[in-house]
Amino acid sequence: MLRTVLSTASRRLAFAAVLAVAAPVVAQVKTPPTVDELLTLHAAGFSGEEMTAMLDRHGEPVFEEMELRRLEQAGVPEPVSARLRSVARKARPRTLTVDELKTLIAAGLDEEGLLTVVRDTVGPFDVTVEQVLELVRSGASPAVIRAVRAKAVEAPASRPAPKPAPPTLDDLVRLVERGFAADAMVQRIVDSDARFDVDAVKLVELTRSGVPKEVIKAVWERRLTAQPPTPKTAPVASSAPATSGDATPAGVDASAESRAASSAPAAPTAVGFTLFNDAPGGYSLLAPEGFREQRDAKNGNALVSFVKGEPTTEDGLAEAELAVFTYRSSAPDRLVEANLGPVGENFLARLTASYAARKISAAFGAREPRRLAGRPAVRVSLTAGGADGTTHSGELWWLFVGERTFILSVAVRSDVAADYLEPLARCVRSFAPAERKARPAGGDSAHARVTTASEAWKSAVLNRDFALYESLLKAPGRDRDRLERFVALCDRFDHPQKRLVIGPVDTFKDGATTEFRLLGGPQPEPAAVRWIRDGESYALMD
Repeated sequence: MLRTVLSTASRRLAFAAVLAVAAPVVAQVKTPPTVDELLTLHAAGFSGEEMTAMLDRHGEPVFEEMELRRLEQAGVPEPVSARLRSVARKARPRTLTVDELKTLIAAGLDEEGLLTVVRDTVGPFDVTVEQVLELVRSGASPAVIRAVRAKAVEAPASRPAPKPAPPTLDDLVRLVERGFAADAMVQRIVDSDARFDVDAVKLVELTRSGVPKEVIKAVWERRLTAQPPTPKTAPVASSAPATSGDATPAGVDASAESRAASSAPAAPTAVGFTLFNDAPGGYSLLAPEGFREQRDAKNGNALVSFVKGEPTTEDGLAEAELAVFTYRSSAPDRLVEANLGPVGENFLARLTASYAARKISAAFGAREPRRLAGRPAVRVSLTAGGADGTTHSGELWWLFVGERTFILSVAVRSDVAADYLEPLARCVRSFAPAERKARPAGGDSAHARVTTASEAWKSAVLNRDFALYESLLKAPGRDRDRLERFVALCDRFDHPQKRLVIGPVDTFKDGATTEFRLLGGPQPEPAAVRWIRDGESYALMD
């Protein structure tokens, strides 16, 4: 949920604001130039008058302090940089939060830039002694701390303190690295009413990262399946069968699957799924049942979102949302893995500015390289705090498919995270472009052909490539159950410290069996995949 809206009109305004991320998009879209584009024009010899005329024609971008300093340090003509700084100053939020300042520090903004941001802030800081210490531990210099304290005021007693954002498992590891005491970490978990998607394996990882036992205990007590808080709305009724954690993926031995599932916490079951096919967008995914579908489109770019609950009047944030942004590029040669980072950072910067204009603070976690739909992708966690003190948590993914950029996001209000966060994240992981792939053949013998098919199965599962997985089925096609089982299969083997290997291959008259093993744990986890003969090749048993 990158943004939830108050009305159809405001949805269109928000959508228009983020379309600029997809540069370059179709020529009809009036899009302000990015900082990189302005730097390129300056390096190409454009004069200040020419760049000013371009701003008049295409609009004035709102840049962050770090981007403005890049332009000034590169020698962009003073009238241009002064104009952009004036635009940024007018658009700058009246208040600045400590989390926003910490984000700028983590992004590498230097002391002078930080001081400029603090001094240009119109409203005062509502800052506590604990938050000042957080700034110190984030790397803020004495001069920045003095500037913050100069603007600090005590929050009015009549206004309740905002609920702190719930920490993630990665946040807990970072807090340990920064020297936070165990009791302070536990207090943060309790105060934020945090809930964790955690199992025994993840607890071991936390222990190895130095997380104290008191914190480990608090995390386990607040795992998603342990006495979840009562939701404000009734659970969504579903006519769908049990969620994918109870389903057996095609070709996988049911006994092996049940052994692996028997020790794992049960997934939330409040949300059912339906298959959503977006023909214009060229993709399918699992969509949450009981959510309101909303669309917007402009010049080949599109937004599809699934919303639960009505947006609040304070900031427009709804209870839960899944959103898919699609941007069509006129220069597909730029949509390469090396540009994943810049495209995502551009989007996050614009999203932060959009949030700030609505008095919403946003913090993003570490950028995690992942695989989705068989392609390189980036995942980042999101925490947003509304003006009324409520918090939302979620995640964003972005990737390139053909000539388009896709950005997928989920965000859920903290008090209903146990019901919606994991189901919506599962919807994101089910993203599958509408494409056909040929079944890999190869091999002069039955054993060689099964081995080739097994390699394809492994690649499909590790890369979440449903199109490749689909090609291995005797009757290709996608429906809700098939896609749901595929997500469960990928989730089972998605572990950064473990390795999936192909074991013995056993062929017989009408089929074959491949023994896979997941290595890296106390014991190898087995999985038997069954095949049937299909002409000159082998197909997964469905």
